Amino acid sequence: MVSGVLRGKNGVGILVDRHLRESLVEVRRVNDILMTIKLVVRECTLNVVSAYATQTGLDEEIKRCFSEGLDDIVRSPLAERLFIGGDFNSHIGSSTSGYTEVHGGFGFGELNGGGTSLLDFAKAFELVIANSSFPKQEEPLVTFKSSVSWTQIDYLLLRRCDRKLCEDCKVILGETLATQHRLLVMDIGIMILRKKRSVRGRLRIRWGTLTEDKAQELGGRLSAMEVWRSSGDVNILWSMAADCIRKVVREVLGISSGRNGSHKRDWWWNAVVQGSTGEEERRSNSERYKVARKEAKLAVTEAKTTAFACLYEELGDKGGEKKLFWLDKAIEKRARDLDQVRCIKDEDGKVLMEDDQIKRRNIEVKEVMEKMHKMSRGKATGLDEITIELWRDRKKDLHMVFIDLEKAYDRVPMEVLWSCLEAKGVPIAYIRMIKDMYDGAKTRVRTVGGNLEHFPVDMGLHQGSVPSLFLFALVIDALTHHIQEEVPWCILFADDIVLIDET
Repeated sequence: MVSGVLRGKNGVGILVDRHLRESLVEVRRVNDILMTIKLVVRECTLNVVSAYATQTGLDEEIKRCFSEGLDDIVRSPLAERLFIGGDFNSHIGSSTSGYTEVHGGFGFGELNGGGTSLLDFAKAFELVIANSSFPKQEEPLVTFKSSVSWTQIDYLLLRRCDRKLCEDCKVILGETLATQHRLLVMDIGIMILRKKRSVRGRLRIRWGTLTEDKAQELGGRLSAMEVWRSSGDVNILWSMAADCIRKVVREVLGISSGRNGSHKRDWWWNAVVQGSTGEEERRSNSERYKVARKEAKLAVTEAKTTAFACLYEELGDKGGEKKLFWLDKAIEKRARDLDQVRCIKDEDGKVLMEDDQIKRRNIEVKEVMEKMHKMSRGKATGLDEITIELWRDRKKDLHMVFIDLEKAYDRVPMEVLWSCLEAKGVPIAYIRMIKDMYDGAKTRVRTVGGNLEHFPVDMGLHQGSVPSLFLFALVIDALTHHIQEEVPWCILFADDIVLIDET
């Protein structure tokens, strides 16, 4: 259950099947009457919205907030599926009346003002009302039934381009979610393609065959190539060194066949290991493991019992109410939103599902776990397929100086800025346009007693301005150009500078 409010009894909510718990990547609560969740199933992204429209007679400000919040939610990427369901407290009627692309013609009752607003909203965002698209008898169209009225006020909407996914939309008679309301169900059929298996047979360097003799041979051949004595751009140096190391290592250590064979192809598989893994040995190990596991469970149970006993004593002592409040707050935080967001998004907020896109944004957990597993054998390789031991063989000290410029944006003189722009070859038209932005700039100070008088700003970049970041980086790059040519290396990021040298 995902609720639209953090605490309390009222508000909208969405029920999620336990099998889809791991697919829930985002929960967004707009207010008590509007919320949305995002599910990622294989390569399909689903946005499910739960809404409860305000009733007649309430404040217009509440109605406006609901409309603005719903408009903002609907503007999700078109590549993602969108499904909206809720009580809109409106009647769309049985006639299409100019809304043929939104209204399927199978409604109930007469059109009112709220229904017109709902149809206009669906038409503006290219949505379709699902429970008006299927022919039904009169009673299966009724979503709200009382002793004095039968009405249709609950609706399910989806994008017009996804209309073919909706196989049926119906009211379940006799099963109610609440008093007088009936359960409205929509059947959606989404074809999810199976993810292709990763290509096997990748050729890898046989780092397992590395011995002391071969390590000396590698060191001699690499020294003869004089890779480390090159100079120039650090990226080019790194690429040249990595290429040379891979070439020499492949010649000395060899390359694996790429097949996932048995352990007999591993360097450690010998007669002693083969003899110690017989059938009797495995059966004996299995029995010992079962006994050890049972003993471990008993030990854990005893430890938990002791820990809980100590906890109960602390809660009963002075100050126990405060500790109890901390525990309750921690439990509530862990249970909220099913472990919160668990997805990787791009700059536009779209959930990434392609492996190449995810790798460009971040490193996969599977890759990290695989490398950590290899680290236990001391043969871990990075993305360049070279072990860290080879990079350590140089055994040279590296000295780094970190510089953080204090109040950097506020201390850039305008004359220096114009000179740096000219030195970097910025066109004169752009320089004049930037000068116009800074010409006659004024600011003032806000205090408790009110705002002070404006005063001119003759130095520094504008705070909060998007071009300020680029202008500052350009100034720093121009001022430090003479130390960026060769080693020592210089790394720049905004107002942080790192100088690196071997001495």
